This record gives sequence, C-alpha cells and structure tokens, in this order.
Amino acid sequence: MKRIFTLLILVFSFTLGYAQLSQDDIVFWIGDGDQEAYFLVDFRDDTEDASFGWGIRFNEGDEISMEDVLTLIEEADSGFNSRVTSGFLNDVVYNHHAGIDSEPDWWSTWSGDSADLLGMQGGISEELVDGKWYGLSYGFMPEPVAPTFKYAAYSPEWFDIEEIEYWIGEGENQAAITIDFVEDDNEEEVTYVWGIKFDGVLTGDQALEIIAAEDADLEVNIDENGNIESILYNDMLRELDSDNSWKAFIGNTMSDYRPVDLDVVIEDNQLFGVSYGDDNVRRPYIPTVVEDPSLGIHDITVNKVRLWPNPTVDVLYIDSQEAIKQLRVVNTLGAVVLQDNGQKINVNNLPSGVYVLEITTHTGVENHRFIKK
Repeated sequence: MKRIFTLLILVFSFTLGYAQLSQDDIVFWIGDGDQEAYFLVDFRDDTEDASFGWGIRFNEGDEISMEDVLTLIEEADSGFNSRVTSGFLNDVVYNHHAGIDSEPDWWSTWSGDSADLLGMQGGISEELVDGKWYGLSYGFMPEPVAPTFKYAAYSPEWFDIEEIEYWIGEGENQAAITIDFVEDDNEEEVTYVWGIKFDGVLTGDQALEIIAAEDADLEVNIDENGNIESILYNDMLRELDSDNSWKAFIGNTMSDYRPVDLDVVIEDNQLFGVSYGDDNVRRPYIPTVVEDPSLGIHDITVNKVRLWPNPTVDVLYIDSQEAIKQLRVVNTLGAVVLQDNGQKINVNNLPSGVYVLEITTHTGVENHRFIKK
C-alpha cells in the first residue's frame, strides 16, 4: 500500500520551525546550462548530518527528471548510489547513510519554490524547472515529512591527502588535519590543512595539540572538558562564545565528512577537521595547504593575492600586489584548460568543479585553488 502513495499527487506542505540553508549555500554543482535547480536528500536517520543539498545546471528543453538527477550525482560521487525499478525509487545510499526500500520504510518525493516550503508530489519522473527545489525524504510512517537542508554536499574530488606539503610526526599512518575559520574580515574562504604521521591510536584533540606544538604560528586551547576554547593561526583568532563554537568532523573524503566528538579516533588516511560557527556551520571546506616553515622561501609563493568571488560562476577577479604576466587555469588532471593575463579571467565555459589558478609575475608563480559553480 505504501508504494501507491508515491504515485499520487498529494497536496502536503511542511514549514520548518527553524532556519534552513538557502541556494547560496549550495557549492557542489553538477551539469552545465543556464538554468539551475536544487536537489535535497534527507535520510531522516536521527543523525546530525542526515540531509544534504546539491545544485543541478541544465538548459531549457533538456527534460531532466529527478531520476536523471540521481544518475548525475552517482556519476559525480562514487559514494552515492540509488536503485530505481519501474520508475519507483527503492534505495539511496550515500557514504554512511542508507534508506532502503521497506527496511523499514519508503522514500517520498517533494518539490517547491524554496527549501522551507516543499509539497509532496508524484514521484521521481517530475522534470526540473529553473529555480525550483526538489527533494527526497525517507519515511512515510507515521506521516511523510519534507526534506530539510542541513549540509551542502561536497565532491570527493575536491581534496586529496597527497596534496599536503607540511607533514608533522613519524609513523606508518597518516591523516589530514583541517582547521576551517570559514571566512576572514574580507569574507574570503579561510581553511587550512596540515598532515600528521603516527603509529598507534590518535584522537582528534591529540592531533590538534600535536600540530600546534610543531607549528609556531598555530595555537590551540582545549579546556578540561574537552572543548576548544580558541584557535589562533597567524593573526586569525576564533573563540568560543554564546553563539559560536568549534565543531569536529571526520571522513574518508570531503564527501563523507560527518560530525563527531573532538576525541574521535582517527584512522589511517582519514580527514579530520574542525569548523567555527553556529549550529549550521559548514563542514570543513576546501583547504589551503600549509607550507613547512622549515623549508624557507618557496619559489612558488611570491606575492599576496586575493581571488574573488570564490566560488564563481563566470568571471574570476585577481587582486595582486605585483603585475601579472600570465594566468593559467589547471584542472584536477593537471591539464591547462585556460590561459590569459591581466586582473581577471572568464571561466564561464568551464565545467563545474575545482581548479588551480597559476599566477605568474616577474618573481615566480603562485597557485590558488578556486571553484567554478
């Protein structure tokens, strides 16, 4: 009987009693085109990170259905899988989450004009319309509940542990330790990553203390209750207050970062990170790789540069203290996909994803990561 419900067009609206994220918080965009829609998947499994949001780009007339979106996400993220039979959504598995047909419930489908006003609709065959929200929510019993938007989905391709330059400690195991200040005074993304090598058992709080003891520019204060009181890196300070705190996350890729306690045990090749903010703070974002201070001056780092906006849809602007001789955009495969000079570069025709901008001046080359939405 439950299956019949997904084939009926039901008028069922649900308004949340708390603030949700908005389209501006979507960072993982899939597809190309001048039209955009938003897609939510809510596993409703009583975990803190039960729901996620993606952005979908397409052109008018593409006839992209919700079922097509599931396929697109699968192609972009190996941690995402779904099963559809005869137009009926059976299962969705996403990293450490799973909603399985009849075990113990079923998926409901939703659409609407915003994330906080979604109505239940007739199934995954519905085609996307520019500017609208679509979603899946696991569970009919005791009643269907609209999907929420808790975390922006991340791509597993955005960061690889092998990118780390500054490794601390010795041992057969390794992990990435990320500290995300979220944004600086100029509202620029500010996230850093260190590498740590270890044997035996390593917990998140121990990892933070180890890298702080080694890096003279970093100071981490953890109170007797195991809470981070403050983190200072260079001149950037974020302290515990009534509205904001440091929250810990762990994952095997950026895609499956999940909230954890600060003293979580870190396994080999895992990513552990902390982010500063309120209850809706983002998971640790794409980090800037910290350089080993013992290596001295690097040829590849020559001047202070600011990129904006980042992420960008079309034009990426560059503020540089030195005259720019050349700009090159490199994709994740190491191929040069754009080349220009001056204080800006148009990336409108690039597929959505993560790129490196190589900025050449008369003193050398500086690399900066950016996201093309």
